[in-house]
Amino acid sequence: MYINLLPLFSLVLSFYLFKKVSGSLEVTKLNMISWIFYFQLLLQCFIASVLTLNGWNDHYVLSTASAEAILYGSLAIQYTMVALPLGMWIGCVLLGSSSNTVLFDRFLKKDITFVFDDKDNDIIFVLYLFSLIAVFSVLYVIFTVGKVPLFSIFSNLDSLDIANMRQSASRNFSGLVLVKNIFAIMLTPLLAYISYCYWQFNKNRKNLIWFLIMLFSSIVILTYDLSKSPVIFFSVGFIFLKVFIDGGVKKKFVIIFSLTVIIFLVFAYIYLMNSNDLGSFNSGILGRLFLGQASGIFMAFNYFPSIFEPIGFTSISKLFSEIFNVEYSERAARMLMFGFNPSGVENATAGVMNSLFIAEAWANWGWVGVILSPLYVGFVIQVLYMFFLRSPKNPLFLGGYAYLATKIPVTGGVNDFIYNPIFIIVFSILLLIYFLTFVLKRV
Repeated sequence: MYINLLPLFSLVLSFYLFKKVSGSLEVTKLNMISWIFYFQLLLQCFIASVLTLNGWNDHYVLSTASAEAILYGSLAIQYTMVALPLGMWIGCVLLGSSSNTVLFDRFLKKDITFVFDDKDNDIIFVLYLFSLIAVFSVLYVIFTVGKVPLFSIFSNLDSLDIANMRQSASRNFSGLVLVKNIFAIMLTPLLAYISYCYWQFNKNRKNLIWFLIMLFSSIVILTYDLSKSPVIFFSVGFIFLKVFIDGGVKKKFVIIFSLTVIIFLVFAYIYLMNSNDLGSFNSGILGRLFLGQASGIFMAFNYFPSIFEPIGFTSISKLFSEIFNVEYSERAARMLMFGFNPSGVENATAGVMNSLFIAEAWANWGWVGVILSPLYVGFVIQVLYMFFLRSPKNPLFLGGYAYLATKIPVTGGVNDFIYNPIFIIVFSILLLIYFLTFVLKRV
């Protein structure tokens, strides 16, 4: 009885805290924080903790975990449901507010403005140059890979061939990795968001063409390795933008978007996974959605520290390991996949087992990591969120917000909240755009 009351208590308290720190939990006013609550926590982790606490582990990964790992993993999720928004609330208080409701509503009511002047011709010129770099980088990646992998879904390939193709495209890329990761995968979607804002601001043909080019380029590069989730998360960024630009979206829009995502996932599973068992909790869409993302938490408790030694700070970054002269370790997600499917890792058909950040926190530092990391992660997220809510409401900041909001690694790893190159590079790109425009205006 008490084990079933715990999820109810954590859910109610979590909802209350998230409502204070998000500004709004209305689905028609989706934002960075409410997205974390509804999708990354409630849908992908909380439901799994409830199911497993009640003995439901009919999943190809969970069925290999011990009863103790299942119990500890479920309790860790319940704790994170409360501790994460508590860390966000601490961030609110330290930044001068006990709630984000007023700040969020005020930002929604603000008009979108130009970055520099009433036309922004100089900064748009700089953005065009960056867009050219991004498009050519996408073409470079596709030519290096040798094909547009997305088109291969119409070929007679089995799931093993597709898995090999995915790993080959992502992990065995033979070209310049910096060009692929920064100028193609990161810069292109960022510019798609920015160009969308300019098109919404001034709906002329030039802005529309610019946006459509960046949108198409983004879809191509986000699916170059046949991944399904990046393009879905990319599309969610446009909901964030519509909420901030229009003050919200209609319920009809949310329903249509959700149905479109479901249709896309069904299509992807049939043609990419060669699976017709869509409703299975073991290996179908339902299992992937409700149990798959959380499974890494239970496997972390299963493998650490009984199989693998605690990692500590040695997996933060290869650069940090060189600076402090310590041996670099693979991240927890990679080690979990090696423990679960060593043959898949060795023959390059399996990559990583990402999960809620507390999985890596447990693998790194044990119970200290599980207890403290949600408070720390919540604080970091809240600082970033309030930074954007207090920033000018212009296309550059809105684009940066949409991009980073879809990249918050709550279901990634705690290391990404200690050292995150993506955040650093995005802010560097935005500053570089500002700087080049300032120089151009002085010429």
